[in-house]
Amino acid sequence: MTFRRTRFLLNLLSGHWLWSLVGVFFAIVCAFGNIALLVISGWFLTGMAAAGLSAGTFNYLVPAAIIRACSILRSGGRYLDRLFTHDASLRVVATLRPRLFRAFSRRPGLVRMLTDDPAAFHSAALAGQLGADLDTLQRFYLQIAVPAIVALVLGGGCVLLGFSYGAGAGVVLLAALVLGGAGLPGLLAWLGRAPGQASMAERTVLRTLMVDALGGRDELVAFGALGRHEARLEASNLRLAALRRRLAFQDSLGAAFLPVLSTAAMWAMLLILVPRVSEGTLGPLSLALLVFLALALFEVLTPLPEAFQKTGATTVVLDRVLDLSPELEGARGDHPAVTGLPAPPGARAFPAVRLEAVTVGGSGPGTRAALGPVTLDLTGTRRIGLVGASGAGKSTLAMVFAGVVPLDGGRVFVDGVELPSTADARFQGLVSLAPQTPAFLSDTIRRNLQIARADASEAECQEALETACLADWVNALPEGLDTLIGEGGRPLSGGEARRLSIARALLGRGPLLVLDEPGEGLDPALEAEVLSRVLAASAARPVVLVTHRPAGLEAMDEVLVLDEGRIVERGDPWALATARGPFQTFLECAAV
Repeated sequence: MTFRRTRFLLNLLSGHWLWSLVGVFFAIVCAFGNIALLVISGWFLTGMAAAGLSAGTFNYLVPAAIIRACSILRSGGRYLDRLFTHDASLRVVATLRPRLFRAFSRRPGLVRMLTDDPAAFHSAALAGQLGADLDTLQRFYLQIAVPAIVALVLGGGCVLLGFSYGAGAGVVLLAALVLGGAGLPGLLAWLGRAPGQASMAERTVLRTLMVDALGGRDELVAFGALGRHEARLEASNLRLAALRRRLAFQDSLGAAFLPVLSTAAMWAMLLILVPRVSEGTLGPLSLALLVFLALALFEVLTPLPEAFQKTGATTVVLDRVLDLSPELEGARGDHPAVTGLPAPPGARAFPAVRLEAVTVGGSGPGTRAALGPVTLDLTGTRRIGLVGASGAGKSTLAMVFAGVVPLDGGRVFVDGVELPSTADARFQGLVSLAPQTPAFLSDTIRRNLQIARADASEAECQEALETACLADWVNALPEGLDTLIGEGGRPLSGGEARRLSIARALLGRGPLLVLDEPGEGLDPALEAEVLSRVLAASAARPVVLVTHRPAGLEAMDEVLVLDEGRIVERGDPWALATARGPFQTFLECAAV
């Protein structure tokens, strides 16, 4: 477990220390009750047997009372242990899940696909991180941290008690603690690392294939690919089953070895201490106490092999969470405040933003940058059009403004202050984005609009829809804004989805409006009408228009022509249209 992972796990518990420590305390109390009950019971039975053989007397009232007290202590401790440890664990997940969701919302999978593995940002993978991955982190405290602390505290106490009776008893207990509490768990952790990590990766693959099979069945049938997809699904399921069998076999080794080690510790204690009983330096009742103590020690060691075997899967989850949302390291509570940005969407001042020689991609040998180097200033209510062929870098540059594409080079300034990256809080939240491929929840139109601003009123939603030329269509629906649009908005046509995305962006709190291919799926007349209304409604905010068509470019202050990630021409659209160059060629091709 690296320092980075450990620090993150400790930060998860920050704010919940009281519940976590109380849970650990009661777990120790419960385990102590178990150990004391076994040791005192064994000592009591031995004493009664010895008294019977020697026809002597034995005070059974005190040990009987202690046994009853240990039983109550064990039962009450177990209940309070479960109550506080599970509550602390659930509190951690309740805090982390919304933070992780916000991190995803600030780094859409659509954008990260430009530079990373698309499979890692599939909706099924993201849903898995919000569900199964957080459950794995939750189990770290319950199934790894708490048992390890209990074993360390009570195991150490047992060893000290053994040394108080002599070096031989102490060495036996110490050896049992080291082998059963560190050696075996460490071995299983090492053996389980590879299959644990592989099983987590395979679970993501299987989940992705399953979601694709359910959500894209019609397309798979239409293209005759259903059989191949089902074969991939079955193969993934078989691989996961094989990994689980491997982990189960390792787990069974741990379960089998501990009883053997426990029996060996008992016999070692007998072999070492019986001569002392014969010599008269150790009483028979003390011998019984130490023998049963050797057995009781394994009460706290039993959970450790299985727990440490799961560290491989846990490290995968930790790395995945930290890689996808590094701001969670040390982040606590709510979303960090975005400085310099007033809240009301209509009254927010856009800071002066400068991108200086920024690049995206191309960091590997022989790879071409998706963007850059590009230098660009955006201030006030300035409007910029980005044009170029597909793959020229238009959308990548727009997403740089959105703060969701990590830069591989260059510098970023906001109001003259250089920022460490576009993930900085002062850069995040500047943009209201209508992406090229909009994503929708399986919910109502109203709820999908309120993703941009949760407190948007009905009048504001209607105004945004009117601006996007979609109000008449929505109001004609039987349930209006409360109409369900289905998973991913699949019932919507391409043009309807595009205009709904634009309406949502108009409601956003980000002062910079970014429209990525807003006319896709619209006929030229409707596209011109939508752009005219949107630009008129956004007169007080800066706009970036990404397009491969000329509509709306006449209202831009500057047009940038991109090719292979670089700006090959820039300037006033009217001046560029009359000068022979890439922009004029673009207009001529668009007119054909």
